[in-house]
Amino acid sequence: MAVISKDHIEQIIIQEFIDLGHSYVNGAAISPEGLAKEREYDEVVLKSRLRNAMAKLNPGVPADAQEEAMKKVL
Repeated sequence: MAVISKDHIEQIIIQEFIDLGHSYVNGAAISPEGLAKEREYDEVVLKSRLRNAMAKLNPGVPADAQEEAMKKVL
């Protein structure tokens, strides 16, 4: 009987998201020591990604209102 590992399941799910059009970046790449550093280890939310997504999803909302929403989320 074949053994299914956590890594195998993770790779299947990652591929599903890629097939749906999402991009994938390994967590090590965006870690503080990574080549594409986006965060510190104590940061749970990727602020720049959240800010960009809020602007993209709410183009008619003024920037100051979006910043206020960011403050409430964080």
